[in-house]
Amino acid sequence: MINRAGARHWKAIAAVMLLLGLGAAIWMWKATRQPALTEEDVLVLTDFVNTTGDPVFDRTLKQAVEVKLRESPFLNVYPDAKVRETLDLMKRSPDERITQTVGREICQRRGLKAMLTGQIAPLGKRYVVTLEALECESGETRALHQVEVDSKEDVLGAVGSATSQMRSQLGESLASIDRFDTPIEEATTASLEALRAYSLGQEQVGDEASVPFFERALELDPGFALAYARLGVVFRNFGELEKAAEYQRRAYELRDRVSERERLYITSHYYASLGDREKENETLELMKQTYPRDWVAPHNMALNLMSFGDFDQALINAQEALRLAPDQAFANHKVAWAYRCLGRLDEAKVVGEQALDRGLDVVYLRENLALIAAAEGDMDSLREHLDSQIGTIHESRTLALEAGLEAQAGRMARARGLIQRAELNALQQGLNEGAARFPAWLSLAEAEIGETKRSRASAEEALSIAHSRSALPVATLALVRVGDIAAAINLLEELEARFPQHTLIQTVWIPSIRAAMALERGRPDEALSFLETARNYENTLQISIYLRGLAYLEAGAPPEAAAEFQRLIRLASGVPPLIQQPLSRLGLARAYVLTGNEIEARRAYQTFFEAWQEADEDIPILLEARVEYENLQ
Repeated sequence: MINRAGARHWKAIAAVMLLLGLGAAIWMWKATRQPALTEEDVLVLTDFVNTTGDPVFDRTLKQAVEVKLRESPFLNVYPDAKVRETLDLMKRSPDERITQTVGREICQRRGLKAMLTGQIAPLGKRYVVTLEALECESGETRALHQVEVDSKEDVLGAVGSATSQMRSQLGESLASIDRFDTPIEEATTASLEALRAYSLGQEQVGDEASVPFFERALELDPGFALAYARLGVVFRNFGELEKAAEYQRRAYELRDRVSERERLYITSHYYASLGDREKENETLELMKQTYPRDWVAPHNMALNLMSFGDFDQALINAQEALRLAPDQAFANHKVAWAYRCLGRLDEAKVVGEQALDRGLDVVYLRENLALIAAAEGDMDSLREHLDSQIGTIHESRTLALEAGLEAQAGRMARARGLIQRAELNALQQGLNEGAARFPAWLSLAEAEIGETKRSRASAEEALSIAHSRSALPVATLALVRVGDIAAAINLLEELEARFPQHTLIQTVWIPSIRAAMALERGRPDEALSFLETARNYENTLQISIYLRGLAYLEAGAPPEAAAEFQRLIRLASGVPPLIQQPLSRLGLARAYVLTGNEIEARRAYQTFFEAWQEADEDIPILLEARVEYENLQ
């Protein structure tokens, strides 16, 4: 009978023999080394085999290897989304561990070249880390590297160094590795526990599920740049732009502690958080050139271009992102969104519906399809897409979208009820910026239709919740439109001081607010002068077009006014519903009256009344329009 001490002795001998065997295997592999990978080949990354019994290594070391591999512009790592999709085809759980056997089957099903496996094993008080790249078809070794470390604290660094060695063995040039080789402790964190929490966050399905893991990672390592960056993206997706900006600022301050790919990622998001369009574009262009096979850069470029109304270029970038990552829901959404904004509704609908059929179900695709359904009068589909978000963190968004559609049809009582529900829902989930944004937009709609008291109350409600970048400019403009210039001036000064680099605030919102002030003071020419700076970006933020139309009417230039209102009508499919869109038909009718074209004026009035056939009867601007129309008879 062997006692415990004897068992430990034989285990130690067995471990040494294993190491000698692996060492011999490495020597033999180097002697008969096969050709390296090419830039077109794809690696499947399997989970680490952890025989230490310490769960801190689970997922963590795979995450470290993935960061190091993705730092390379040469190597391709098979995306997690594609791995989960393949597991589904294999009738396996999407959360199943990717063992060497499972990884090889994924490779073979997808026709991929190689897979990279990892192992960590104890050797007394020391550890042995092994990385091996295997030919998927034959199972033969393509690259192999092993390293011993003295302590648990040294494991992470050893994995990073081993991965760099593997990159060389797999065919990446030394020049490339020298340029793109940040120590893993700097590229991520020196804390295994923090990296484990981050890895768990990355694995979550849905932004809201990932938050506690990223927050835990930051508790463990307050200098973890990637965790700040991921939280910034999550809260931006929630519409919490101020919180997102703070996380992005912290990540940006730590940008020298990440890999080159992540540095570009963090920098682009930092400038996006500031609203600085030009610097964000510059960074994304550099990212596209450095990592031409990464879908994130063209995707984010498409998002940036969409936000500023350059729909044609946005579509080009979105299509490139979709080519690189056809199974990414966000890439599919950007293509569908660009098609819709270009008025290509059939193509937008096909992309969106096909994405849903493949299980790529995100709120943004649903919103896009809901707006198409509304444009087509398909109320059943509209209801289906809106209801899909009930009970999710995005429920308030779709309630607000429905409110916008109701307001656009003049059904203001319904719109107010939906806005109240959206605001309450957002507050219950801690989404204060969203909660403030909803009554702010309601206040502007109420201002434009002449409901002055309600508009003031809605603006005050919004500002009592948050002076956020999504609510502050809207509420300020609403207050100007109801004549409360004194209150608006202080808010305008706040906007100018807080967001000096924000392109849309500086070039569209602030000029629009100043133009509205000029209109209140009876100075239409001054208003038109202010609005000139908004022209480059008003395809997407169309309020300035409406104000320009009003200014031309007041200036006695009805043909120019008509041109602005017609432009806004043509652009109606490109943005979420705005009450200024149906009101542009009324503005067009008034412009025709001033030119003496009564036939076209009647037609425009009738189109407006048709759009508002179910509108609330007591809306002031509707009552005015009816009187004007009767006077034409």
